[in-house]
Amino acid sequence: EFVGEDALMERGLMISVGDDATINLVISGQRSTLAALGNGSDIRIRADLSGITSTGQHSLTYEVIYPDSIHENNVEQVSASAYRVTVNVVELYKKSITVQGERTGTPADGYLAGEMAFDTDTIEISGEQVAVSNISHALVTVDLSGATETIEESVSFQLIDFNGNVVDSSDICCDVDTVRVTVPILVIKELDLDLEFVESPGSTRDDIAYTISPSTITVAGEESSLAGLERILLQRVDISSLTQNVTYTVSIPIPSGATNLSGQTSAQVTI
Repeated sequence: EFVGEDALMERGLMISVGDDATINLVISGQRSTLAALGNGSDIRIRADLSGITSTGQHSLTYEVIYPDSIHENNVEQVSASAYRVTVNVVELYKKSITVQGERTGTPADGYLAGEMAFDTDTIEISGEQVAVSNISHALVTVDLSGATETIEESVSFQLIDFNGNVVDSSDICCDVDTVRVTVPILVIKELDLDLEFVESPGSTRDDIAYTISPSTITVAGEESSLAGLERILLQRVDISSLTQNVTYTVSIPIPSGATNLSGQTSAQVTI
């Protein structure tokens, strides 16, 4: 294992070859001590990178660290497959890439997905220049199958190259591991268009007839904001002010936070 990688990165450097090095040890000691070590998986071999200040090949010493339950004086290292670790260090290349979203599946019947939003628009990646420069963007995929309420979750992402292929990111560092994504799930609703009439003595609702075209529109919005809403009131009309038949156009007020799916922004009223 390597320590001092943060110091190496601060200098704009990284290991390109050698970070998968292994050492085979032969050790001796009392039978009970070696039995406590089992297969040796708890033995750690540590090399320090913090002293490296330049690119190129570097030969590092390492230390053998035994489990806390084993005193190093009770174990003798007979031999090792190598007494130094060789790594190749190159310049660390950094780049900012955009976050893009992809949807799979569809919401439940009667629902519509709104625009996908992220808590960050870019991600900084770093690694060898040849690998990093080939990355086009980070792809976040969200499954909308059967959704009936807004989706808000932290999602892992894939790195995509300029040919649209998924890239193995094991050799590329990202400044975040997940992206917080929000996809509003909107309910689709048909609402009647209507007028409210103000009556007075001698001017009552029975004195008039009216039509509205279109008579309904379809909207999409948060279920909480559309709950219980069955109509859109176009305007209030004082019946006493009417002296003859009238036809006019009036704007359709869309409920706050809703989207007009019908596309019609006005209605024709005939009284």
